[in-house]
Amino acid sequence: MDCVAQIHSTFLKNGHVSLPYLLPQQELKTIQTCAQQMLAGSSVAYSRQKFDEKSKNFSPLLFREEQRNTIFYDPLGVNADFDRQVNELFNLTALVVLLQRVLGAEFRLWHMLIRRSEPGARNLVLHQDVPGEVGLAIFLDDISDGLGSTCFVTGSHRWPRLFQTNTHIDPKWIEVALQHAHGKAGDGYLFYNQTWHGVVNSKEHARTAIIFTFIPAKLNLSLRTPCDDLISRVGENLRSLLKGQQLPLKTESRFLGPDEIVDGTNKVAIFSCSRLIHMMNLVYRLIFGIYRLVKRS
Repeated sequence: MDCVAQIHSTFLKNGHVSLPYLLPQQELKTIQTCAQQMLAGSSVAYSRQKFDEKSKNFSPLLFREEQRNTIFYDPLGVNADFDRQVNELFNLTALVVLLQRVLGAEFRLWHMLIRRSEPGARNLVLHQDVPGEVGLAIFLDDISDGLGSTCFVTGSHRWPRLFQTNTHIDPKWIEVALQHAHGKAGDGYLFYNQTWHGVVNSKEHARTAIIFTFIPAKLNLSLRTPCDDLISRVGENLRSLLKGQQLPLKTESRFLGPDEIVDGTNKVAIFSCSRLIHMMNLVYRLIFGIYRLVKRS
C-alpha cells in the first residue's frame, strides 16, 4: 500500500490523521512571520452577529477578546508573501491526491483562518461542523503535548448525528477519551469536521495554526462568494479552490467521495460491539464529569 493510501485508510477509520512535513523550513518561516504580523493587527471583540455577517463572503477579520483564542478569519488577500506560500502548499502532489480521494476531484475552500490558542483561554467545547466538511490544519509552533491544538473523539465521525448545534461539553471532562493532534511546526493533520472535536488550551504557551476547511464542490450549501479582486490577487491553486474547480493533479481511483461523506455511508458499519462499548464508556465519563461539576458548584 502506498503512503497516501495508508494515510487515507487511517483517516477513514479514525476521522483524523497526522500529516508530517507539509511545510519546508523556508516556507514555514515566511508563513510564521506573516501570521504574526496579521495577528498583531487591529481587531474586534467576538460576537455571533459579526461572525455571521462576515461568513457570507470572504473578508478578513481579526477577533481578539480576553479569555478567548485569537482568530484571524479569511486571511487571503492581506499579505502577498503569505498568499504565495499558501498557494505553493497545494503544489504538494501527495496532499492534493489525498484531498481528492476524500472530497472528490473538485472541492471548494470553505473557510480559512489563523488560530492562536491563547494561554489560559477557555477551552473550545466539543462540537461537529457542517456534514461533508473536511479540515486541514498546519502547526506554526511545535506542539508536543497536544494542548492548544485540536483534540478528537476518535471514530466519532461514524456515529449518528445527535446535535445540530454546539454542545456545552468541555473536552477536559472526557480527557481520557480524547486524542490530541501534535507535531512539529510545519506538520499538520486532516480531519472530518463531523468527528467530535474541540480544543484544550495550554495554561502557559500560545500555539498557532493555519486551518483550512473544504467541502465537495457539488455539496448543496449556501456559497461564500469570493470577490473578483481576491480572485485576481491569489495564485492559480487558490483560484481553483475558491471557485471549486479541479486542481491540476487528479487520481483516477475511486475512493470515498462527496456522496459517501454527506450520506455517511462507508464500508465499516456504524455500530459494532467494540464501538458500542466505546460509546457507553464515553457516556459514563460524561455523566460522571457533569456530576462532579454540579457537586463542586
